[in-house]
Amino acid sequence: MFRIIVCSGLSLFMLLSSATAQGKKPKQEATWDYDPYNMLVWVLDTNGDDLTDELRQPLRDYLDYDFSALWRLDLKKAPPIVQVAALRDLQSVQFERLTASDPVLAVRKNHPDAPRIRTALSAGQYVKSIYATADMQKDVLDRAQGILLHPARGRWERMINEALVAMDLNPAKYRAINIAMLDVLEGTSKVDVPLLKKMTQPIIDSTVDMEDGPTAAEVQQGLQKLFQEMELIAEVSNADLHGMRDVIKTEGFPNQDAVLASWAAEGTESLLIPRGMAAELDDPAPKIIPLDIAGLMGENFDNYDKIFIVRIDRQSIPIDVAVMEIDCVMRLPGPIVRKKVLNEQRLVAAIGEAMTASFGPIIRIEDAATKLITGRVRGAGLITDPDSPAAIKVGDLLQPAVRKDDRQGDPLILEALDWAYLKVNKVDGAKLEMELFAGRAGGLQGRKNSRTHRLAFRIRPYYPNTVIRLHAQGKSDEPLQGYELYEKDLETNDMSFVGRTDWDGRLVLEKSDSPLRLMYVKNGGAVLARLPCVPGQDPIATADLMGDDPRLQAEAYIRGVQNAIIDLVALRELLSVRIRLRIEKGNVVEARELLESLREQPTYEILSTDMRNKRLELGAPSRQQTAMIDQLFKQTFDMLGKHIDERIIRQLEVDVANAEEKARNGAAKKPAEEPAEEPKES
Repeated sequence: MFRIIVCSGLSLFMLLSSATAQGKKPKQEATWDYDPYNMLVWVLDTNGDDLTDELRQPLRDYLDYDFSALWRLDLKKAPPIVQVAALRDLQSVQFERLTASDPVLAVRKNHPDAPRIRTALSAGQYVKSIYATADMQKDVLDRAQGILLHPARGRWERMINEALVAMDLNPAKYRAINIAMLDVLEGTSKVDVPLLKKMTQPIIDSTVDMEDGPTAAEVQQGLQKLFQEMELIAEVSNADLHGMRDVIKTEGFPNQDAVLASWAAEGTESLLIPRGMAAELDDPAPKIIPLDIAGLMGENFDNYDKIFIVRIDRQSIPIDVAVMEIDCVMRLPGPIVRKKVLNEQRLVAAIGEAMTASFGPIIRIEDAATKLITGRVRGAGLITDPDSPAAIKVGDLLQPAVRKDDRQGDPLILEALDWAYLKVNKVDGAKLEMELFAGRAGGLQGRKNSRTHRLAFRIRPYYPNTVIRLHAQGKSDEPLQGYELYEKDLETNDMSFVGRTDWDGRLVLEKSDSPLRLMYVKNGGAVLARLPCVPGQDPIATADLMGDDPRLQAEAYIRGVQNAIIDLVALRELLSVRIRLRIEKGNVVEARELLESLREQPTYEILSTDMRNKRLELGAPSRQQTAMIDQLFKQTFDMLGKHIDERIIRQLEVDVANAEEKARNGAAKKPAEEPAEEPKES
């Protein structure tokens, strides 16, 4: 056994070397520090002219000065959907809009086999009927014919393992050879049988000394059959659309409205519709399955790292050039950078300058367990000039973003963290040390895995300012008016008043000497939110906050109650003094009248009952506000119990009653004590 393992390892090493020499190097992920960017530039001219051939080489020559080793540049005419969107509003050109016309398969999530339907291939196995228009069917099938399918790595692995089991061999014993074969097979359109024979020779050799098991000839024959099956499936046409061609039904669906109307009908399994329509389906929710067909707009986001949209308006004077970058992994659009040129001789330079200014280098976040975050700059090993537009410097601000994929690599979560920025404190080659400023905690934390991507992009504040808009949580039509914004100095921690939101909950935040401004939202003296902001990064930044109105209502009510308690204490003390003075002077009638006035004032029971009812009326809007409101009421209940003592009234009642009794007894004795009237002299 030892001899076999050594021989297998040596043969495997020689075969891998042979594969490299023949250009069959196993597929490996490029090293991040030396991985160049794949860039796509879409050019559109407002006159409708195709300028790509005219601009391609001059633009590459211009950009080579800063990005010769860092960018792999493709220049193409913008597709029609991009042209239409960009001519109207360049800022509206986003992934959802660009891919809205891509055909997809929408499968009902309540389908019996929905958990097993993950790809178009599995949909072909479980879906028995697909509704579509005749035009959509023809378009999809025509585009499917132009696609050649290659088995995924998992398909190759299953074939190899099944073949070994069929030969009574244990696949685990030949794991190293299997992995080497998979590296060669993955992504290939032609199976290199001679190479695979060399790689699998150790498997044949291992059976020579076996007492129980297949003979070497049987293994050789089994492997030959495996290679033949591999050649048959290495590259096949998708003309049958993964086996779904014959289950597409178009009868009764003259237009897309009819197709959409069938979604809720009993018996409907799936629809073949554009992605934009599929995203609007509801009740039941859809499971959107992408298709392997030609001409998908989404392919551009899979094949490139960045897309630049260059819009040239030669009708305006001076010529207007607008450039916007879209990051393909996070699908995030950057700011629009504009340049003006007087003549077309400066057009290439203007486009190059705008592309350079709009470029946001990518940083991979590696450790975010604490406030000190580390990351690496993509392609840092290819940057030779420290002043390169792709270099990250100390003090730079970055926008963090998170993407979480499903098992097929499609994003489940795409999120640029709102009100969160990373400040670079230290640069060591490709490695960065950064400090996180965030409005809420927990955005970057989480377990590391191959399907979670944590990236950051350098901030490009090209807008003149940023409008901050505050509205109630989940209610964008309820602006928070009159809320105060304060700024905290990052060095001294001093707080300074910035302004109040207007009738629409807006406040214009201008740029300052410090790019990052740490804002705090207050209302009624309470801090409601922490909002780090870089003015100019976005034209408008929206924050949905838990409205503070319930707490303010409670605070206003409690202040009224507390003032009433203070007034009541003073009034009770005044009436008590007056009552005792009347008793001392023997004016019992006035003492009784003052006592009745004292009884008419609110008592502890009345005030406490009213407060309890009000607390129930206010409810519990949020955990934080509930705690603050409860604290206000507790303080007031304590104040009420301390100062509103009903024993004072009871004691005064006793004193007045005693005074009245004394007065009555005195009046009864007075006639008996008076001397008899002396007789008058005659």
